[in-house]
Amino acid sequence: MEAEYIAVSDCTRELTWMKEFIERLNIGQVLSKPISIMCDSQAAIAHANNCIDKSRTKHIAIRYHFVRDKVDDGVVELVYVPSSENIADVLTKPLSRRQHQAHVERMLDFHRMAE
Repeated sequence: MEAEYIAVSDCTRELTWMKEFIERLNIGQVLSKPISIMCDSQAAIAHANNCIDKSRTKHIAIRYHFVRDKVDDGVVELVYVPSSENIADVLTKPLSRRQHQAHVERMLDFHRMAE
């Protein structure tokens, strides 16, 4: 859970910076909706939403709790994605040939899913 939480925190920092950069350039619309970050760790999502026992996670450095502030402020929202649907797994986990092929096809077609 700790690695996923740290990754979500790092992602939140990068997305927050990008959002503020785009807004300062005045080249696009201001993003009023929260930015969705997809995560396959329910424990990391619960921790970011302050729904987890703090005695188990107090070893995580305070600097990674940046994501909590941005969730509370409505800048980002964490969305659970089951591992079976997480196309990023093709880059990080050993998968069966069938799963690998399915994830690669979805990854190559991701721009259509976002529309």
